[in-house]
Formats: sequence, C-alpha cells, structure tokens
Amino acid sequence: STSRRFSPPSSSLQPGKMSDVSPVVAAQQQQQQQQQQQQQQQQQQQQQQEAAAAAAAAAAAAAVAAVPRLRPPHDNR
Repeated sequence: STSRRFSPPSSSLQPGKMSDVSPVVAAQQQQQQQQQQQQQQQQQQQQQQEAAAAAAAAAAAAAVAAVPRLRPPHDNR
C-alpha cells in the first residue's frame, strides 16, 4: 500500500502532501477533471456542428445559385 502513494506523481499535488491525500479525495479530483474535459469537448463539438451546418448551408446556397448557370433557360428552346 505504501508504493501506491508514489505512483504516478501528479503535477498538481505537492510531494510533501502526497501522504496526506486520501484515495477518495484523489478520485474526486480526477472525476472533476474528467467532467470538465467532457464539458469542454461537448462545447467544441457544438461549435464544430454549427460551423459545419453554416458551411453546408452556404454550399447549398451556392449550388442553388449555380444551377441556372449550368442549365440553359427553357426560353432558348
């Protein structure tokens, strides 16, 4: 059980206070960090989806605008 204290050292914890930190507190800190990371990832995904939707809308608008140029108007028949 003593070797578990020294593996792997966390940069946020001071070496002197390693023995004072209980496994429960360490686990809670890890969970909080994971939750924060998940929230950040979700925000990034939302931004990417919005950007992709805007790009798709712009591409669709460009395609619609390009259709009359590609097809000759029916009046020429």
